[in-house]
Amino acid sequence: MRFLGLLGIFMQLIRWRNLMIIASCQALFYFLILQKNTSFDFSEHMPFFTLCFSTLFIASGGYVINDIYDIECDQINKPNSVYFPNPFSIKFGMRTYAVLSSFGFLLATWFSLQIGQLLWTLLFAAIILLLYLYSKLFKRIPFLGNLTIAMLTASNLLVLLLLPIHPKAPTQLLYTFSFFAFAINLIREMVKDLEDAKGDYNVGMNTLPIVLGQARSIKFILLLCGIFGYFLIRFLIDDLKNNYWVQFYYLSFILTPYVYFCYHLFSARHSKQFHRLSSLLKWILIFGLLLITLLC
Repeated sequence: MRFLGLLGIFMQLIRWRNLMIIASCQALFYFLILQKNTSFDFSEHMPFFTLCFSTLFIASGGYVINDIYDIECDQINKPNSVYFPNPFSIKFGMRTYAVLSSFGFLLATWFSLQIGQLLWTLLFAAIILLLYLYSKLFKRIPFLGNLTIAMLTASNLLVLLLLPIHPKAPTQLLYTFSFFAFAINLIREMVKDLEDAKGDYNVGMNTLPIVLGQARSIKFILLLCGIFGYFLIRFLIDDLKNNYWVQFYYLSFILTPYVYFCYHLFSARHSKQFHRLSSLLKWILIFGLLLITLLC
């Protein structure tokens, strides 16, 4: 029973739900957009599965190292979600990070050999390095940490362009949804900084709310929301015209919740409010990525 309990906690540590979202999004885009292939031949799609698992191992390693460097902050901000030094030791955490990242890199090397582009291993090495630098250094620098993690999130989709794809595949959709993932995560990361401001301040971090203050940070986020909102509306007008069911979905599950988020962010002041708004953005991201199933 203790083993099952520790296994459950370990799955929370590597954020298994987030990993499932990453894998699902990659599979949707690959099979519905880039391949347009209804047949399923495992050997034919081996490069995709290798790439997907490489991404998942690298991402899970990133979650582990981030929690190791976030111990002091999490003890204040999220005392129920602290994994080190109890129930896992920091030594165990570092070894787990090394194993997950190394295995992810080995899979990335295998993937690069499968497609005959060994130099692409440098890209995956850079992603592993950025995840480490984010956890240790970048997240303590105003806006840079937010920008880094948003770019890494978008890269989960963009790496699919390394795969052999259908010559008539609408790759523009992949760029569009990658930008969507980037923008939503950039805003969400800044909202999470507002949520965690107390703990971050106590351990000497210099996130945006600590440098600018809560009120100015909210105004800055709302400015970015306005810019991104323009692109959301343009996408509705230019790309979803004459597709009324998709327009209804887009308005109901993406645009309306996004306006709701902006409205309540303006008046939010407390950690619980920022937490709810951060969760709302995560759902907007999920519904946004599921939109791809309606566009195929």
